Amino acid sequence: MELLEVVHTAFTRRSRSVVVAHGATGLGRGLEPGEPVLVRDETGAVSSAHVSDLDFDLDDTYYRITVGARLDEAQARRAARSTRNSEQPASTA
Repeated sequence: MELLEVVHTAFTRRSRSVVVAHGATGLGRGLEPGEPVLVRDETGAVSSAHVSDLDFDLDDTYYRITVGARLDEAQARRAARSTRNSEQPASTA
């Protein structure tokens, strides 16, 4: 699961939604609609989130991120770990 750094403006706090430019993420791949992500705000708080929409222009891709529940440190580690483990190929041993 990808971790995105975001700034929560007053609008973001009210709407539980933020737009993030792909170029600002440092990711080597694009995100997909519906993909779960984690977001960390300027205070260091981590929340569950998902990509709810995509937009494009000539210079970048923009992700509309819907912010969910705030996670404590242990929950955030488990969420990141469980997604990474589910992306691993099944062992054939």
